[in-house]
Amino acid sequence: MFGGKYPETRIETYCNAFASAFHKEKNLKRREAVGAVPPMRDCLKSPKVCHEVGDAGPDNMQIAMAEVQYANTIACNLLTVQVFDGNLLL
Repeated sequence: MFGGKYPETRIETYCNAFASAFHKEKNLKRREAVGAVPPMRDCLKSPKVCHEVGDAGPDNMQIAMAEVQYANTIACNLLTVQVFDGNLLL
């Protein structure tokens, strides 16, 4: 995996796979592709990133997520009142 000589055949042509996969220039290209070079938070603007309630403005999805969170809090509080540990589900 890290290059060198294979003991049985004594062949020394194996390259260092780790060094070639994680070379500085390759890492910079990959980071640039997702908006992380220079180190910024642009990659967090991707729609593939999970967002929390309140991250964005009050659009329909944010309102729906807030309603689900409110209903979950009420249900967990009801479980706690009935001697179950509803706080584990918050």
